[in-house]
Amino acid sequence: MAQLPQLIHVPPVTYLLVAGALAIIYLFPRLTKMVPSPLVAIIVLTIITVYGGIHVNTVGDMGKLPTSLPTFHFPQVPLTLETLRIILPFSLTMAAVGLLDPASRTKSRPRSARPATDGTMSALSQTPIQPSSAKVVLGRYPIRTPSPLLGISRQDF
Repeated sequence: MAQLPQLIHVPPVTYLLVAGALAIIYLFPRLTKMVPSPLVAIIVLTIITVYGGIHVNTVGDMGKLPTSLPTFHFPQVPLTLETLRIILPFSLTMAAVGLLDPASRTKSRPRSARPATDGTMSALSQTPIQPSSAKVVLGRYPIRTPSPLLGISRQDF
């Protein structure tokens, strides 16, 4: 739904490109699943638009892009009880999501098939607790934290 405004007042060829992209995305996996179909759609449509001389809107047409990386800084908020009272409901919700996120991605396995823990595994999901620890430590700063999905998805498939 967020992309719908990008499809208003555009050249008619844009709709053909969108239809082609959707066709590639949904039909390409029938040929092979070795290459992600969205990646194939991006490559094929980029080649078609660049070498075909087709003018379509680009990200650069939407406005000026930043030219530098964001700088690291500490949040400029007072550390008072009032501030903590304001952020407490949100922080508890985010903590719950962070704890339940790995648990929701694991496959149901019998206890005999699960790996033995050596104290470095989370009780909820049998995944390493280091990514969750990183979320707790890095949650104070305005940066993205590592996602355990990256490691879990390669193991499960």
